[in-house]
Amino acid sequence: MGVRAVLAGELILFESEFSLRMELIDVSDGAQLSAAYVEGPRSERQHVEREIGEEILRQLRPALLALLDPALDAVHN
Repeated sequence: MGVRAVLAGELILFESEFSLRMELIDVSDGAQLSAAYVEGPRSERQHVEREIGEEILRQLRPALLALLDPALDAVHN
């Protein structure tokens, strides 16, 4: 299928806070390629999911780009 990595995560909700941890995993050997972590207050704001997603993407972007083009990996390391 051409899948080289999967994204797995864990969301923990506390009474007034949350923590979200995401891992980018290499499917060939199970190695963690990258990880991202976000925590903060739980919110009823409409766009909080988007903000969290953008932060996770910001943290994972270098590893994701390296998967798409291995030549970029040398630039980021």
